[in-house]
Amino acid sequence: MSFRSLRLPLLVLLLAAVAPACSSRSASTVDAGRPMGDGGDGDAGVPDHCANGTRDGDESALDCGGSCAPCASGMRCAVPGDCESGVCVGGYCLVPACDDGIRNGGETDVDCGGAECLACGGGSACSTGTDCLSGVCEGGACLASSCEDGVHNSMETDVDCGGPDCRPCRAMHHCAVDEDCESLVCIGELCSPSMCNDGIENGEETDVDCGGERCSGCPLGRSCLVDTDCYGNVCWEEVCISCADGVMNGEETAVDCGGPDCSGCADGSTCSVAEDCTSGVCTDGTCVAPSCTDGVQNADETDVDCGGTTCDRCADDAMCAAATDCESGVCTAGVCQAPACDDGVLNGGETDVDCGGSSTSCPACADYRRCTEASDCEADVCTMGRCGTFAGCLWGLVSDDTQLDVMGIHDALLTHGHTYEVHNDADTSMTLADSTFLSGYSFLVFNNYNRALTIAERDALQTWLNNGGSLVVTGYDTLGSPTDANMASVVNCTSPGDGPFSTALSVVNDTHPIMTGPARTFTAGATLTASSSDHDQCTPGTGAVRLIEVSGSSKLQITEGIGTGGGRVVWWNGTGHTEMAGTSGTQPDLQELFLNVLDYLCNAP
Repeated sequence: MSFRSLRLPLLVLLLAAVAPACSSRSASTVDAGRPMGDGGDGDAGVPDHCANGTRDGDESALDCGGSCAPCASGMRCAVPGDCESGVCVGGYCLVPACDDGIRNGGETDVDCGGAECLACGGGSACSTGTDCLSGVCEGGACLASSCEDGVHNSMETDVDCGGPDCRPCRAMHHCAVDEDCESLVCIGELCSPSMCNDGIENGEETDVDCGGERCSGCPLGRSCLVDTDCYGNVCWEEVCISCADGVMNGEETAVDCGGPDCSGCADGSTCSVAEDCTSGVCTDGTCVAPSCTDGVQNADETDVDCGGTTCDRCADDAMCAAATDCESGVCTAGVCQAPACDDGVLNGGETDVDCGGSSTSCPACADYRRCTEASDCEADVCTMGRCGTFAGCLWGLVSDDTQLDVMGIHDALLTHGHTYEVHNDADTSMTLADSTFLSGYSFLVFNNYNRALTIAERDALQTWLNNGGSLVVTGYDTLGSPTDANMASVVNCTSPGDGPFSTALSVVNDTHPIMTGPARTFTAGATLTASSSDHDQCTPGTGAVRLIEVSGSSKLQITEGIGTGGGRVVWWNGTGHTEMAGTSGTQPDLQELFLNVLDYLCNAP
């Protein structure tokens, strides 16, 4: 006789609540009274959805439970009637047990009789003598035995327990051999309590020293009844499985993923329902990659199909994690806020932050703030997209990529009375080879990035300088890597090449007007710090004046009186665009130098 299915009284108490409704069921009548459809669905009145390979309808697990056939042990359930065993605990169907308060499995009466359970007491239903404690089954009922008389007699080791005929004894009752005890452990003629380290499957354990409510979870391959019996927290068909065992088992829809127990499956994996997929989208049995139009909040979206790094920004009142998730640019307490005239963000039709815009109630903008028409401005004047009247010069900001499209540079120009226009991607559009483009400006800043100037660009720039243009050139590897003789000709540098690599700068000329400009005065011998150590070799050519050096090479030099028009070219060695916009550390020094350069070129005779 096997006693492996004995469990703690706590489980019996949990099941007692359902026992009155189920105790009259026999193994063959557990599913009696279950709704089986109206006969219009499929064969034998079974609804069609009960055989479609998908968990749907009122099923508690795949194609079982609810109006379908009862579920096998280990599968999901909602009520006892969902289970073949008639026992649903913690949302799972349990195997028939000898302490579940229900007549099921091979039992002849509730929790007794049959091949697995203890023999039944007098008056219980039986089939043969082996179903009874007394060994006698007459008329389908067990006769009473001495194991129920409340007296220590016959071959019992304690009152009504132990010995070859009676039930095993509980802990601390007398015993002669291990088999006299429920724990199967007899020590010093007393039954020991079931322990999680006694090397025997006993008590509520589902396998040797593991499972149940008291012992730790069982490893893979060991016996279990519910998920919590397993170390990996997944019990399938009475065996502990895992969501990391490399095998598609349990209710997984693909290897180690999907189903109610494992994490979602990757894109392209098999699925039954949306919850089987990390994307939350299951189409035609396959997990589909997240998109911004799938009606599901997935990937890094902060709300359905919006927010995050890929999708459009979210509308007002949608969920957000950062300001960039919102159309308004304002995320407060995880919710996108409507634009306001005091939120510190350019939004809602404003022409600049919290001001301007004919469709808003915001105040007019101060001088230098952005505008589209005069009414956006306090001064009632909008000049090239900025409020106010500007006495400075119009600068063309030309770069090979977007290096000069930097707010710090723009603000520096505007606050000192200059206006500007930005032109990106000069390396592909060959902007500086276009004489018509050049003729539209008298002042240019050009950021050249790691490429050699074309002959056409060189010739067009030289002609423009000869006609009186003023040019500032900066950039990364402008003369070196590759060595650029064409650029060296334009900026009047000899011996071009890569290096030096240093951030230490020194003022070598303090008499030129650039060094005594309106932003700051720079004195000879003063030291400055570059934003990057990467510079190019530049020795001043004829007529060029070095103002600042870096390891013996020009950091800043100017050539004036070029051609009949008296053009000017300033060479700013290294990644000057980061220095021209700098507002922290040592960079304000170089931004002030940049402003001196602009002022001199704009106002010099």
